[in-house]
Amino acid sequence: MSPADFVNLICDNCREAGRGMSDHPVVLAVGNGAATLPQLRLFTEQFYLHIRNMLPWIGQIYVTCPPEEVRTALVKNLAEERLGMFTNTKAHLELLPEFGEAIGLDSFVPDSFTRLVVGFKSNYGLTDEQLVFWTMHILADQEHGDEGIELVCEYGRGASPRVPMHS
Repeated sequence: MSPADFVNLICDNCREAGRGMSDHPVVLAVGNGAATLPQLRLFTEQFYLHIRNMLPWIGQIYVTCPPEEVRTALVKNLAEERLGMFTNTKAHLELLPEFGEAIGLDSFVPDSFTRLVVGFKSNYGLTDEQLVFWTMHILADQEHGDEGIELVCEYGRGASPRVPMHS
């Protein structure tokens, strides 16, 4: 299997129903204006936990990953997530609670984010300022995804490295 075919296999698997955000019920509901504020608040809380728990996983992958190019991509991802370094924003874990406050929450992935932004603006009257967390992810996550595809093509050659990536 060629590196491009392997990337396509991974992408196809991620597009299967229930495996990504594109068909998440809240994403679909925001897109058509049917999401309620309680649903948005719960979704925001859950998304916060996802991001909070994802960051140590990225760090662990960094520590155990031999290719320097992959480690560089991972540290850039962490710098953006933890510091907002490349989007000139705040840490993502600071931005999401700000969004939560905009939808009345007291405490606390690019096509999907684009649909969320459009839905939040048109159906809930939220402003660009209130949606910074989502809008900056549209570009940042596209870049992370493109970089990931390049790295899989480069380092996913042969059967043995593909087993842990595809499992």
